[in-house]
Amino acid sequence: MQKSVTAALDFAASLAKASVLFAAFEQDYPCFAKQALAAAERAYEWAVANPKAFYNQGALNRRFEPAVSTGTYGDGNADDEFFWAASELYFATGKPLYREMVVKTTPKTFTLPTWGNTAGLGVYAWLQPDRKPTGDDLALAETLKGMLLAYADRSVQGADRTPFHAPYGNVAGDFFWGCLAERCAAQGTSLVYAYVLTGEKSYLINAYRNMDYLLGRNATGYCYVTGFGTKSPMFPHHRLSASDGIEAPIPGFLVGGPNPGQSDGVTYPSKLPDESYADVEGSYASNEIAINWSAALVALASSLDALSMVVR
Repeated sequence: MQKSVTAALDFAASLAKASVLFAAFEQDYPCFAKQALAAAERAYEWAVANPKAFYNQGALNRRFEPAVSTGTYGDGNADDEFFWAASELYFATGKPLYREMVVKTTPKTFTLPTWGNTAGLGVYAWLQPDRKPTGDDLALAETLKGMLLAYADRSVQGADRTPFHAPYGNVAGDFFWGCLAERCAAQGTSLVYAYVLTGEKSYLINAYRNMDYLLGRNATGYCYVTGFGTKSPMFPHHRLSASDGIEAPIPGFLVGGPNPGQSDGVTYPSKLPDESYADVEGSYASNEIAINWSAALVALASSLDALSMVVR
């Protein structure tokens, strides 16, 4: 295994954000905020010094034994990670060198955050509702806001006329490995941001509709969150749930969702993209559990809960 520039920057961004959040809890977590920020800056410095240190599992396996055979999560472009990490560090420290990197790596369009593209998280960092940017920072924030709203407008267009009244799930391209997190939940969170930035209720309503899709208003009728609803996954591809001796899975996990690739050798009930789901332990292509997918669920669910009084 090896350190990579992308992992180092993800670490830097996360710890920089943590340093800001935990600063208010110094009494409960003494020195943590300071330690987190120091670690974030060290990781960022290492990334700057090693910008081409991408993880290459094949090359490692040719040099070392035993070979690593798990998913590689290969990522050969670190601009999005630099943008996110530099954004979080800029807001944590105010240092100009981080803003310089932000400007250098600013994306051209808004894209939903995924494990392989974190630029959207950097956009969110700039568009926190309590930020009061001025001057050049305000201009940059407005540019990023325009990108996000352009995406949100495209997403909600025509949602009222779709089979499940949701912006998600209406084209075959919406379904792939981890789609319920990386497209459905992530899109919902982007619409929450669009609502908070503008007050336009259609964004928030459609964010709720994506949550409805996750919870059962979809082509399979499954609530895709374990332990909830009358029809939810009982046999997720999750080692802890499969080995604990309890029939029901650990509750609260979002499964990956319909995947027309059907690449796991399991028999699926349908070849249609939005019905390509099998509640079978071996269906890692549609019924897997992943920490980043659960993070997407938590982000959307907690945001909608906080805003629940708005749509009543």
